[in-house]
Amino acid sequence: MTSSSKPLFFSPTGLQKLFLNGTRVTDEGCAVIAANCPSLRALALSRTQFSDVGAMSISRNCKDLNILGVNSSQLTDVGCVALATYCRMIHTFKLADTLVTDVSVKVIAANLRLKTLHLFKTAVTDDGAVSIAKGITSLEEIDLHGTKISDIAACAFASHSKQLKRIYFAETDVTDLGATALGQDRPELTLLDLTGTPVTEEAKKKISRDCEKAQVFVGPAA
Repeated sequence: MTSSSKPLFFSPTGLQKLFLNGTRVTDEGCAVIAANCPSLRALALSRTQFSDVGAMSISRNCKDLNILGVNSSQLTDVGCVALATYCRMIHTFKLADTLVTDVSVKVIAANLRLKTLHLFKTAVTDDGAVSIAKGITSLEEIDLHGTKISDIAACAFASHSKQLKRIYFAETDVTDLGATALGQDRPELTLLDLTGTPVTEEAKKKISRDCEKAQVFVGPAA
């Protein structure tokens, strides 16, 4: 779907869900969506040409969004900050493989009460991750695989994010220290992915004993 598809958007002011992953929708099309669909609760724009321009349109007009997925788009900190500032109802934010950094992540941590946050393959570091852990205690799922986080971030999540059920820290610098900390006092943990990290089988066994419900993955990345 491109901007030439504007007639398809008619005026569905009551539309609450729109899934456009993998389409050719552009920022111009996003502006049409934002103007005509103010009641949107869920919007999926992953693997599109969505960028900061489209983010500005969405942030101005779709303030009731609960779910926003823009993985593998051209979003940067500029657009992400706008979304985190004006769309305060978001509880599921998917930003994987975008250009966001610790700058916008800190705004997310300050403004949103998320349940799910995907930041894999972004430039987020321990600094941003610690902000998330301390600022968003409601998180149930965090995906930071393929980022530069280490035990510093893992220990911060261990201390502050007791509601976490699914943790994806594959292909990071987390070691046994951070991994075992994540497994302490976390009876609701169901998944901990540490493949492609230095975490050992010994640490895996300890986590499995402490978290009986959890599937724990270590070893080489697939």
